[in-house]
Amino acid sequence: MIDISINYKKNSTYTRQTGYICFYIIFVTLASLRLITFNGIGGIDAFEYERLFLNALSSDSRFEEQDILFGLFNKTIRFFIESPVIYRFICYSIITLAYIYFIKSFCKKGVSCLPFIVLMIPYLKSFNTMRSSIAIAVILCGLVLLKDRRTLLGVILICTSVLIHRMSILYVLFLPFYAIFRHYKYTNSNIKLIIVISTLTIIGYYLALQVQQYAIALSLLDGADAYYISKNLNGSILDAAVTVIPLILLSVMWLLCNRRLKYDKSISFLELMISFDIIITPIANILGMWRANEYFYLGRLVFWSYLIPVYCSGFKVQSRVIIKILLAILFTAWLTYRITREWEPCGLMPYKFFFNDLYT
Repeated sequence: MIDISINYKKNSTYTRQTGYICFYIIFVTLASLRLITFNGIGGIDAFEYERLFLNALSSDSRFEEQDILFGLFNKTIRFFIESPVIYRFICYSIITLAYIYFIKSFCKKGVSCLPFIVLMIPYLKSFNTMRSSIAIAVILCGLVLLKDRRTLLGVILICTSVLIHRMSILYVLFLPFYAIFRHYKYTNSNIKLIIVISTLTIIGYYLALQVQQYAIALSLLDGADAYYISKNLNGSILDAAVTVIPLILLSVMWLLCNRRLKYDKSISFLELMISFDIIITPIANILGMWRANEYFYLGRLVFWSYLIPVYCSGFKVQSRVIIKILLAILFTAWLTYRITREWEPCGLMPYKFFFNDLYT
């Protein structure tokens, strides 16, 4: 559907919009009409969000003191309706429309849809972690506004996301990063690119370690927050690899294609997003915020969609199909590993059950 919307040969607005409409209908319908059970499709979180919605008016919300906007959002919808299906329809409509808004703004004709076809569906955490996905949707809209120089509204949206899910505080840091580096040009300079990103990553990693040790030593957090910030102390290298290796692969492809990219506003902004993502990912892992890896993943897919055609253009036409097949195999292999390493039970919707069955 995305391929039809972006790359359809006939310049028909009607045809392009039809692809996005089909995309919206498929995802929102699947998300809204499924059966939610405690340990079944949708996972533990999906069951919990449904319970919180149904009890939003009859009991104190867990969002009274944090993630306030999500709590108000639940209460407002619950005041008018009581059907969980309609509630899910509203939530997933917001999420999917934000995805479409981002894709329409950043994807230009000629991009590859291979990353979307192979990776997008299982990575839609909105089927499970509804609250963080609504926060991501708000941030995606804010990023589009920033790219289009509607800065004030973009800043407001990105800052507002913190009141939907407190984990979004990490991505508010993108605002000063954007302000400092939006005019910084490391185009066609791989060495400068490596030095800048590596230096900031090391500094951020060191500061995150200090914050983690300080928070644990003084018991500043409790409940789930305390559990997550200390969980990686006993974790393995493979746990961190789930988020780090894809960024390394993307970085290598970026360096290979850097000199051949035809720069415009969208690509320059995506480079800022990817740079920030590389820097913030080790910080998120140290602080136990694994789900932060999902915040910029749509930007990563879009960036892949630009890099693949550029990389393939350096080969003969006959070889390009083989390269794309190899990339599809690589993406699929990594996705399989990613699902089997999922840190939360039922975290990737029904897909994890399938892989659990294979291993048992």
